[in-house]
Amino acid sequence: LRGIRSCRELSRACRENLLFMFLTRGEKPDFRTINVFRKRFSKELSDILVATVQVAIKEGMVNLEHVAVDGTKIKGYASKKSFIKVSDLDLDISKDIEEDDDNDGDDPQLPQELQNAKRQREWAKKAAQHFNELEAQGRKIPKQISGTDPECHYLHSPKETSPMYNVQAAVDSKHKIIVAGYASPRGSDGAELSVLLEEIEKNTGRNPQRILADKGYRDVHGLVELKRRDIDGYVAQMDK
Repeated sequence: LRGIRSCRELSRACRENLLFMFLTRGEKPDFRTINVFRKRFSKELSDILVATVQVAIKEGMVNLEHVAVDGTKIKGYASKKSFIKVSDLDLDISKDIEEDDDNDGDDPQLPQELQNAKRQREWAKKAAQHFNELEAQGRKIPKQISGTDPECHYLHSPKETSPMYNVQAAVDSKHKIIVAGYASPRGSDGAELSVLLEEIEKNTGRNPQRILADKGYRDVHGLVELKRRDIDGYVAQMDK
């Protein structure tokens, strides 16, 4: 609601912001705790969206007569220096890095050069692990992988080119309820229409009657999927 996504910023808000302190009933979770919670319950957090959609359908707030889809770019949790060339990766990750749960890489007892070296090893391990996962799934492998946020890629936006995700959303027009949404590492919206249609059906149990989309979605595979599902598609085909 406040646009705060960083675990560290959320943890700080629980100590300084009265609204957050009220919501947490005075609890002050460490940023590591928030981060572990997100990772451990990522599936359950995704299921919350489906649950809210089901409630909205039951209450008559969603009818799927008109659904608009669009994408927007949000920054990933990665800096330019966290990217490692795939050609430089050591793909043998069998040797685990010794980790101290109480050390986030900023231990003042360690010299700065050792802190940096440890951080680089951790980044390289995460990047190599992500490479192996992509290879096992037969997915396209980028030239560089971030060690802090491996799934984000360099994407173009009107303002800049930086490590980002292309966040997709499908919104029912009756009460502006989001019926499907996810973060994609692909920069173009073209390949996302088919995925969005699948997500809508999975979350609601049926297909929308009409889909509205801008020219970014004028991909032949998406248009074929609209026809296959017998959905009226209003997809812009011209720049003006």
